[in-house]
Amino acid sequence: MEASSPWGRNHRTGRHLHHADHRVGRPRLATIVGLDTRLKVRSKDPTIGLSFWASDVVVLATVNKNMSKWMESPLLGQFKAAAKVLQDARANESFAQLGSDQRQIMEDAFKASKAAGKPWQIYAAGTMIGPQATPNFAALPDVVSAAFKPSLQAIVDGLHNASSFARQCTAGAMFAVPWNSDGFDGFSYERGLILESFKQNTNNPIILGGDLHDGWAWTLFDGGVAQSGTPVAVNLGAPGVTAPGWGRSLSGMFQSAGPNMWDFIHKSFMAGNPGLKYANTKDKGFFAVKATKTRHIAEWCLINDNASAPASPSYTTKNYKDARTAGRVTAPYYCGTSLVTAAGSKGSLAEQASCEVVFQT
Repeated sequence: MEASSPWGRNHRTGRHLHHADHRVGRPRLATIVGLDTRLKVRSKDPTIGLSFWASDVVVLATVNKNMSKWMESPLLGQFKAAAKVLQDARANESFAQLGSDQRQIMEDAFKASKAAGKPWQIYAAGTMIGPQATPNFAALPDVVSAAFKPSLQAIVDGLHNASSFARQCTAGAMFAVPWNSDGFDGFSYERGLILESFKQNTNNPIILGGDLHDGWAWTLFDGGVAQSGTPVAVNLGAPGVTAPGWGRSLSGMFQSAGPNMWDFIHKSFMAGNPGLKYANTKDKGFFAVKATKTRHIAEWCLINDNASAPASPSYTTKNYKDARTAGRVTAPYYCGTSLVTAAGSKGSLAEQASCEVVFQT
C-alpha cells in the first residue's frame, strides 16, 4: 500500500491512498480518499437548526391522528409546504462538510485514478451520503406477501392510532424529508456537487461510511436528492459496535409480529427509501470489503450467534491483551449479507447467495 497526503507531512485532516496490485508492482486497483467532515469546514446550521424532529411535518403528524385526511385538502398542502421549507433550507449552497478545497482534492485524485485505468475510486467518509427518510409504516402492508398483509395492516393501523412517533416516521417518508440533518441529508447541495463529480470523474465510485449506527447500503442516483434516476455510486454504512440505533426504538412497536418482526422493520425502511438496498437495525458489527479488478464485495459481519437469534446481547472482552493478540474477531458473528458491485456498472449492488470474505488468523 503506497500512501501520500496532499496537505503535507503534518496535516492530519485527510489523505489518499493508492492500493497496489503487488503482482505487477504498481498501484492499479483503487484510489482511496479520506477527508475531514467535522473540524475545518462543517457548517453548524444543518445539525443545530434543521432537525426533522423539530419540523412542522412532525407537528402536523402529531396533531392529526386521522391519517385518511393527510392526502386531502387542506392538510395535504400543509404537509407539502412544511416539507418544502425543510428541504429548501437544507439545500443552502453555503452549507458544507468538505468545502471547495477538499472537494477539489478528491476530484483531482479520482480524475487521475480514472485516467490511470484503476477500476475503483473509494471515498472513506465520516458521514453518510445516502438520503434516508424515516420508515414508511403505511406502505409496509403493500411490500409483504399476501399471507401477512391482513395481520400487518392491523398492526400498522394500531401503531398509527396509538403512537405519534409512528405517524411522524410515516410522514417523513411520505413527504420525502430525511431525518438526519447531521449527515449529507442536511447538506444536499454539496451532496449534489460530490455526486456530479463522481459521475464525471470516476470509473466505479464506492463510498464507505458510518455514523448512522445501523447497517445500510444505498445505490446513489444523479443529484443525490431524488431516489431514482441514473445510478452514480454506492454508499455502504457500518452499523458500529456499541452505538444504539433504530432497533431499540422500533423493536417494541412490532413485538406482536413475532419472528417476522425484524423483516417487517427493515422492509418499512425500504418502503420509505427506494435507493436503499440493505438495512439491518437488529445486530451491531462492521462490514468487510474485498476488491478485485472486476468486483467489489461488501459483507456485513454482525455480532450474534446467527441471523435468527434475538437482537445482539452484550459481549464484553475480559482480557483485552488476549483479544488483540488473537488477531481475529473474538465475539460470535455471522454474515448478514454479501453485496457485489460489478466494475463498469456504477451503483450496482447485487446480493449473492453466500459470503466469501475470510479473516486470516
